[in-house]
Amino acid sequence: MQLNEAAHELLAEDGVLRWNWKSAAQRQEHGGDAVLELTLDGRCFAFDVELKLAPTSRDIDRLAERAGSRPWLLIAPYLSDVLAGHCQEGGLNCLDLNGRLWLRAEGLLVDRRPADTHRVRPAITPPNVFSLKSARLTRTVLSHPGRVWTHRELVARTGLSPGLVSRLLKHLVNEGFLSQDQRAVSVTRADLLLDAWAARDDWARRTMVRQYSLLSVDMEEIARRLLECFPTGQPLVFTQWIAANLRHAYTAPPVVSAYVPVLPDERVERDLRARRVPDGGTLWLGVPGVRLVSGIGLSVVNSLARRNAGRLVVWSGRAIYDSRQGIAPMPVAWPGTVVFLRLPTRLQVFHREIVDEIHVPRASGGKRLGFE
Repeated sequence: MQLNEAAHELLAEDGVLRWNWKSAAQRQEHGGDAVLELTLDGRCFAFDVELKLAPTSRDIDRLAERAGSRPWLLIAPYLSDVLAGHCQEGGLNCLDLNGRLWLRAEGLLVDRRPADTHRVRPAITPPNVFSLKSARLTRTVLSHPGRVWTHRELVARTGLSPGLVSRLLKHLVNEGFLSQDQRAVSVTRADLLLDAWAARDDWARRTMVRQYSLLSVDMEEIARRLLECFPTGQPLVFTQWIAANLRHAYTAPPVVSAYVPVLPDERVERDLRARRVPDGGTLWLGVPGVRLVSGIGLSVVNSLARRNAGRLVVWSGRAIYDSRQGIAPMPVAWPGTVVFLRLPTRLQVFHREIVDEIHVPRASGGKRLGFE
């Protein structure tokens, strides 16, 4: 009832399109929750309306396939970009209370984006499937696009709790990224899931990047030289364009980018014949980590470290604080403050409280930064 009233108020405020809600008798005659007419340039377009508080991709598929003499219009409090795109792919008209509107009928096309400041949000905040911790599941299913997974297999593979895996899977299925058959799931829209991840990702925020200029313009030669000059035993992982090109060559990559545990010192830079530049470099080296805006009560975390037989390491500007060794200068500036509590098999990141966990592979030799 509230959704119906809110939709009436929203459409009554439309200064461009003229809307008319039909009578209850007509609504019952034609099915659906309402019949809505749009008048534009002297033409009248009628829609059968379906009101949904929290539509899923399966609801959209069912409504798009439903037969009727008039096109269907889905009205919801909130539609994510993914679900709105799913509506458009299925030819289903949709509207939400944030002003999003997509209509397609004979001789009619209306495409309105939602307001920048959403006044209506989901009743239950969806989990962030791309956060540092939850992304373990997203990365796992994307790495094996043809595989069918059970809940138990994903819990064992990702190290996430069963409850968190259930919440993440429910959201991914509702958004249409995964399909579910009883207790098994598989990826059905891998490209869209990757696009959604890329849209949410802020690479500069989660890494410290340094750019270099080299005389060579051959990106593969730069990559080979980097492998030769980088200290033995320190993991180096190529990423972005060069990584894709090394797997399946299709075009010349514009830069060489790689993750490294620490930025190279002057000796390595001389061997590379690389010069630091603020922008426009052909070699990008990034140190993965989490930047924090403000500090943290070290006494609180030190106490946690002692209780867990762990070790606290804090990078802040050009200083490094180690709970076992005190404060020492750091050769590389790190903007902001980064707090790590190092436990025997995992790395916990703190900012006033534990905000995430990065599991460090045992084979990494206990390095402070690592990937799974």
